[in-house]
Amino acid sequence: MTTSSEPIKISVIIPIYNTAPYLRKCLDSVCGQTYKNLEIICINDSSPDNAAEILDEYAQKDPRIIAIHQENKGIAGARNSGLDVATGDYVIGVDSDDYLAPDLYENVVASMQGTRPDIACFETTLVDMDGNEMPLQNYYELRWYGNFKTHDQLIIGTNVCVWNKLFKRELIEQYHLRFSEGIVFEDNAWCWMMGAISKTMSFYPVKGYYYVQRPGSFMHDARKKISLNHLTRPRLFDFICRFFEKHGLIEKKKDLLCSILSELYDTSLKNLLPKDKKEYKSKFKELLSTASWAPKLGSGFPIDEIKNPLLRHNPFRRRKMSKTRYQFFWIPVLTIRNRKQYRCWQLFGITIYKKPLPQPEKADPEDL
Repeated sequence: MTTSSEPIKISVIIPIYNTAPYLRKCLDSVCGQTYKNLEIICINDSSPDNAAEILDEYAQKDPRIIAIHQENKGIAGARNSGLDVATGDYVIGVDSDDYLAPDLYENVVASMQGTRPDIACFETTLVDMDGNEMPLQNYYELRWYGNFKTHDQLIIGTNVCVWNKLFKRELIEQYHLRFSEGIVFEDNAWCWMMGAISKTMSFYPVKGYYYVQRPGSFMHDARKKISLNHLTRPRLFDFICRFFEKHGLIEKKKDLLCSILSELYDTSLKNLLPKDKKEYKSKFKELLSTASWAPKLGSGFPIDEIKNPLLRHNPFRRRKMSKTRYQFFWIPVLTIRNRKQYRCWQLFGITIYKKPLPQPEKADPEDL
């Protein structure tokens, strides 16, 4: 591990599958970074197009590129293969159909000012296929700026993307943290688990990661199969809890786990097809009654619909991590939600009262 006075080495992990038309632009933007201390790990996950030839071409031109060709393991398996060979001080993901501003990593490292937070977060820019900037969804906005001691509020309130964050590799290897292979939304689990084992998180107003909104991409395709994907959420939560159990974190992080459970459960219920909701609830109920880690969480499950059958079809209340909505059947009457730095009370969509949210504790320089 380098000292704070030595240059940071960044391992950039790029899974590649069926993105040959966009791969050159992606690799050009990574190889052309003004910050040169990079290790560029590209994993061809048995892509059916000519991505392998493109990758080998770039690997011959840039010695920093490590080209891995493997049988198809999915995006989580590809990222894990990258982690297995990474040697940098930090690791970061890049999607092979996205691209970077030339000075992105230089600006992020400059913002760190010689510190070494466990997780360093920066901004995201959404663009269409022609490179035109699109309105930024609230989900991708950073709610804080500066250096903080890690807190549940930071973990849950930060997006779960792996391409707009630097993750300290020393911590990853200490806990042998890997992605959940065979389960979608693997980046959710990764970011929440990484947050749980971290001590410091930093947020910088640096832009330059261009997230391309492309029809036919994995995320757009996932939305077409949304019920099928959300039905895997119980497996994802089990993966998270088994990691926490392995490292003795269940009881220490009980509140965080209950928040994660609430987020997974409510988000999926919102997106599931009606025909799949009964199966989904049944899967979660079975998991919470049979899993080895469940007794350690005790009665902290924030899922009234599962614990109390009288509440399973309550038409007056809808919950989410950052929002509680009281409604008369389909008409929202009172909504309480977190917006940026405030807790807002809205009556029929009009804000009638708001108060500042408690802010996470700033990190001392020695913590970093």
